[in-house]
Amino acid sequence: KFLNGYSWEEHGRPAGWDFWDPTLLGTYAYTGYTSANDGDLRVAPPGEYITDYVSSVTATRIAAWSDESQPFFFWASYVAPHTACDETKESCHKPPIPAPAYSSAYPDVINPAKSKPSFNERALASALFQ
Repeated sequence: KFLNGYSWEEHGRPAGWDFWDPTLLGTYAYTGYTSANDGDLRVAPPGEYITDYVSSVTATRIAAWSDESQPFFFWASYVAPHTACDETKESCHKPPIPAPAYSSAYPDVINPAKSKPSFNERALASALFQ
């Protein structure tokens, strides 16, 4: 994963890759990120959800390369289910952000993990080590 200290200007596209598009800014942001776009830096338009962008680029590249005679390898990585972080990375404890299209799809569903003792590790740890 090229996310810690990577910059296009300093590192460019690694050898062996025909296309390279890691996030450069907003690595753990679901919107408002910047990607390398193979050297043509791309700032996401307002509201664009990163999962939709990665899926679109992946589908487009696979469709184009599938017609070629040589085999290919494609690696697509998604932010989800990582927590959401602000730009400073000081606050990375927010739950993953669903795509706007699905944000209200299951309004009455409660995460079953919340009822397990292991859900709140901090509380569990302090209870065990008092």
